[in-house]
Amino acid sequence: MKISVICPVEEILSINKGGAIAAWVIEVYSRLGMELNYSIYCPGADDDGKGLRLGDLFYFNCIDSFVKVISFALAKITGKNKNSIRSKFFGYGRLWIKFLPKEVYKSDIIHLHNRPLYALWLRKFGYRGKIILHMHNDMTDYISSEQFTLVNKSVDDFWFCSDFLLRRCQSDFNLLSGSSIYNGVNFSGFSCSNKKDECFNDCSVRSLVIAGRIVKEKGVLEAIEICDKLNVNNSHRYTLAICGSTGSGGNNERTEYFDRVVNLAAKINKKHEFPIIEIKGHLNKEYLLNFISTCDLFIYPCQWDEPFGMVLIESMSVGTPLVASHKGGIPEIISPGVDGILISDSYNISDFVFAIERILSNSKEYDVIKINALRKIEMLFTWEHIAKRMLSLMKVTNSHLR
Repeated sequence: MKISVICPVEEILSINKGGAIAAWVIEVYSRLGMELNYSIYCPGADDDGKGLRLGDLFYFNCIDSFVKVISFALAKITGKNKNSIRSKFFGYGRLWIKFLPKEVYKSDIIHLHNRPLYALWLRKFGYRGKIILHMHNDMTDYISSEQFTLVNKSVDDFWFCSDFLLRRCQSDFNLLSGSSIYNGVNFSGFSCSNKKDECFNDCSVRSLVIAGRIVKEKGVLEAIEICDKLNVNNSHRYTLAICGSTGSGGNNERTEYFDRVVNLAAKINKKHEFPIIEIKGHLNKEYLLNFISTCDLFIYPCQWDEPFGMVLIESMSVGTPLVASHKGGIPEIISPGVDGILISDSYNISDFVFAIERILSNSKEYDVIKINALRKIEMLFTWEHIAKRMLSLMKVTNSHLR
């Protein structure tokens, strides 16, 4: 069977510059080169040396180069986001689908990522094979109930990055069937399990980290408030490193929320007369994971229903325990009290403070949670496991004639 993998027009196929979709496509398909005949179609593709089979986008890339120049110029004039302007130029993906080469329409299966309306346009432009719609975010973010009726007729199989997203789609749109397939990590084994023994050897500083996009949903302001309260009347000093940017892949255009984060961090640092909050910015994947592995705890007081939480399993995989909000797909990653700590009320700063103080004052509990998390990663969340599951699901889709 011939498979065409189609990413959103906004995506950058790169481990360091792209988002979760790019990471998933790169890591999974790079492991299935012998089993599957595929081509990946993504603007500005850079597979980071993974040896992926990239589809020919010569004509589209020529047009895209011109559009990027125009978008950049308009962004300077209007103050709007250049990526948003570019997306609008391409009809929010409609022209991207229109410009795909003829080889795509000869595919047996199209693996379509995170853009439901692309399925409608593919059918309109003549595609007659099978379509798998793979959602990495909530379906309601992209289409209405009326639109879903048409999408449902165009799609042969629905995949979701968590059971949470699958259940939500079943509830919101009466989807009858679908499958969940998680994100994964590159797991190096248990070599990291002894890295933080010095944390409990009378060390006076406890290091916390939060990583991801600096947006309201991720709870960055709440993380700063947590660190502030931890440093009040405490025998230990707590620091917080904020790793990330306002957009994916280091795109760090200033936003109102980012300015609030910067201002609050400066205020808290001045209050404690010590730089307890550090905004490190975007870090490439390897450096980020190495840095997280040196921290005592990853905190994630997210304020939305996180579809999955890729950075959480990455933190677990390098031996850094988690304290996170009990929201969205996160409980599929963390079993409370077993391999991480979940806080039911994401708005309750005091609950986070209490949980952090407790785990960082109990070396036995800390070590048990850390080792259990590593075992869970090894059993469920390696990219090898995810690739095998995708291959199994793909074979099921292929066996069902349209």
